[in-house]
Amino acid sequence: MSKLIIDRDYTGTVERRGWASSPLKRDYIATGADGIEHTTIRVPIANLAQLHKRFDKLVRKASRLGFDAPVLTRVADLSVPKRNEVDIIEWHRFALFTLVAKPVHFSGWVFVAAIQHVATEDGYRNVVRTSPHFEGAAVDPIIRTSRPVCEHCNTARKRNDTYVIQHDDEWRARKQVGRQCLRDYVGEATGAEILRSAQYERELSDFIDDDWGAGSSGISAWDVRAVLAITLASVELRGWTSRGNARQYGYHATADHVLGTLTETNDEQQRRAWDQEGPSFVAPWGDAEREQADTIIEWAEAIADDTDSDYLWNLKVACSLGGITYRELGIVCSAVAAYERHVKGERLRREREAAAEVSAAIGRAGDKIGRKLSAADKRKGAEAHAALTVTVSDTRLFDGDYGTSELVSMTDADGNVLKWFASGRANSDDGERVVVGNTYTLVATIKGHGEYRGVTETKVNRCVLTPAQ
Repeated sequence: MSKLIIDRDYTGTVERRGWASSPLKRDYIATGADGIEHTTIRVPIANLAQLHKRFDKLVRKASRLGFDAPVLTRVADLSVPKRNEVDIIEWHRFALFTLVAKPVHFSGWVFVAAIQHVATEDGYRNVVRTSPHFEGAAVDPIIRTSRPVCEHCNTARKRNDTYVIQHDDEWRARKQVGRQCLRDYVGEATGAEILRSAQYERELSDFIDDDWGAGSSGISAWDVRAVLAITLASVELRGWTSRGNARQYGYHATADHVLGTLTETNDEQQRRAWDQEGPSFVAPWGDAEREQADTIIEWAEAIADDTDSDYLWNLKVACSLGGITYRELGIVCSAVAAYERHVKGERLRREREAAAEVSAAIGRAGDKIGRKLSAADKRKGAEAHAALTVTVSDTRLFDGDYGTSELVSMTDADGNVLKWFASGRANSDDGERVVVGNTYTLVATIKGHGEYRGVTETKVNRCVLTPAQ
């Protein structure tokens, strides 16, 4: 069993995350006294000199640029036992660090995006990583297929990365600059060190992401089709969980489940991860999942080149690479959820178009559906309508100040659309969750009417849904 020893000078906590049997395949998260989480850097003890040498270089660069020095903190030591070829247990020792640096601020120039150039037979198809400041803002689609040209030195040569920068005073003035030219791009009037900070920011990221000799998978690339097939099986077993939701709610991300499957060699751990009880692990994906993976790849490759979404563009590029590394694993796994959203969106669009032509308001506010009228109802002029046979077309959960509610969209036999906001999760009268596509008998009170995207809707409450026999 591995041993994790918190450094005596560290006041926070360190915890393992991930299900893989090998401690080297897990993430170790350090939470400081301020409650902020940091993914640790895992470094073999033998490589500590290399680590400190590179860190000292970063500190000197920060000083030259006038930035606050980054802070490297040793938070814990990790010891991992491994039985060698002569059946003797050896201990492999690692140090866990966090690196904290204040954000880089540009004076006159801002960093827009980093372009990872991917050469193909048809030209370049690039992965674009936008700066958080520009997250959600449209970036010129031309950079998605741009050659690795530096607009400072006007040369096109083999470059893995270029950078897009922009001046504060000229919103539309952007430049694509090579790594080396970032040093000299701005004249002394604005200070060359300002643009060098982009390189400094990248070096900080590289420092954190470096394997430091601690990697153990030995895999250079994974087949996209195989990754998607495993992801489909994982989603079928556990549902989809993004890494963002996993961090927020303490769940296990789907991408991490897939990563463990790709790298885990222990049969028992594989069976446990996939909830299998047999004598040996049996891959729960097969021809059906691989065919579905082919469909997802075809859909991703058909995403328009001029899409406004950087996420969809990066998904298009990653799914077309054939083989991917850990760097692209998360976005390729997310293609399963993205495709499901696309299919659902297309279905709802077609249903809305059809409903817009036929859906009409049912009754008046206060009328009863499938219920008898009380004396008070009759005095108010309410009418009674027969219970309706409805099909659930969509459900959506909402979290608010008063808890969770669920919006249920239904269509009756005449094509009329009804909406119900259930308190908590929507259940039928047998206690089971309401299922999209299932048919029910509806008893309800009409609350009012409205229109959404050109479709007339009847809003109902006090609903009872009985599964159709």
